Amino acid sequence: MTYVKINKIRKKILEILNIHKINIKIFEDTIDGLIWSSLRGIDSHGLNLFPQYLKEIISGRIDLKPNIKYRKKLNNFVSIDADHAMGHHACSKAVKYLINLSNKTGIAMGNVYNSSHCGAMSYFGFDNVKNGYLIIGMTQATPRVMLKNTKKVFYGNNPLSLICPINKKINFAYDSCITSISFNKIRYLDKKRKKLPPGVALDGLFKMTTDPKKAKYLMPIGDYKGTGLSLFVDILTGALSNMNMTNEVTSMYGDNIKNKRYLSQSFIVLNLKKICNLKNFKRNIYKLTNKIISSKRINKKLDEPKYPGQKENETFIKRSKIGIPLSDDFLRELEMAKFYV
Repeated sequence: MTYVKINKIRKKILEILNIHKINIKIFEDTIDGLIWSSLRGIDSHGLNLFPQYLKEIISGRIDLKPNIKYRKKLNNFVSIDADHAMGHHACSKAVKYLINLSNKTGIAMGNVYNSSHCGAMSYFGFDNVKNGYLIIGMTQATPRVMLKNTKKVFYGNNPLSLICPINKKINFAYDSCITSISFNKIRYLDKKRKKLPPGVALDGLFKMTTDPKKAKYLMPIGDYKGTGLSLFVDILTGALSNMNMTNEVTSMYGDNIKNKRYLSQSFIVLNLKKICNLKNFKRNIYKLTNKIISSKRINKKLDEPKYPGQKENETFIKRSKIGIPLSDDFLRELEMAKFYV
C-alpha cells in the first residue's frame, strides 16, 4: 500500500486524460468526486473507479459533449436530461441549479435522467450544506438483490443520502445503499485480497459466500425493509422520469460497455434559512450527535458509537495530511490505463 498525495494523483489522472485526448473540463467534477470519496475512506466509490470510467468514455457509453437540458415543471421542480454525461458532472450541475432555486422557493427538487454512475451520493452539495442547506440524494444502481423465494434478480442496491450541517466545520452525512455491502466494495476487497464479512453476499448457486470472486448477489439490509427502500428510490428516480426500474436497470459491469446506462437520480434541496431557524437547527443536530459520541461503550474492544459521517470526517482529516492509500495493483492498473484503446 502506497500513500499518495492529492496533487500527485490528480496530476497522474490529468496526464492519462491528456493521452486519450479527453476534455478535462467535463471530467473535473468526476476527478473531484473520486478524490473526495477516497479522502473520506469511501474507497469503493473513490479513485478505484477511475479505470472503469475511462473505459466507459473510450467505449462511447459516456457523452463528453452532453447537451444537458433543464425543464422546469413547477416553480420548485425541475426535470433534467443529462444526455448521458458523466454522472458526477450531471449531478453536480443539477444540485447547484437546485441550490440556487431553493434560495427563492425554500424547497427544490430535481429529477435527473439519461444519466450514468455518479459515485458517492453525499458528494453532491457537501460543501454547500454548511451555508444552511439540507440535501437528500438518491440513485438507481445495478440490480443485485433477489426477489424473495425466487431465483430472479430483481432489486437494485439503490443508494440514498442525507447531508446537513452540524456546525461551520462538520456535516452530518448519511450515505448508504440498501444492501449490507455494495458490489463496488466487493470488487475493492477482491483487489485487496480480503474476504467478505459473513452474511452479505450469495454466489451463483444462491449460497452464502465470503469469497469476493464468487459473490454475485447481495443481501438487503433488514430483509423486506431493505427491498422496500430499493423500490422507494426507484419510484422517486426512474418512475418520475420514465426510466427503467428494478431488474430492467442496466449493469455497470457485465453488460456491453458501449451501451448507455439510462440511469436516474433525484435530489431534494431544503434551504434551512427559509424554512426554519438555522441556528436552532444546528443546535439540535449538534446535541443529537454529541449524545451519540458521549455515550458510554459496553465493550471497549468494539468501536465507539459514531454519528453518520463522523468516521468519514475523521478519515478526511487524516488522509488530507498523509495522502490516499492506494494498492500496488491499482497503481499498476493506472499505468495500464494509458494504453486503453
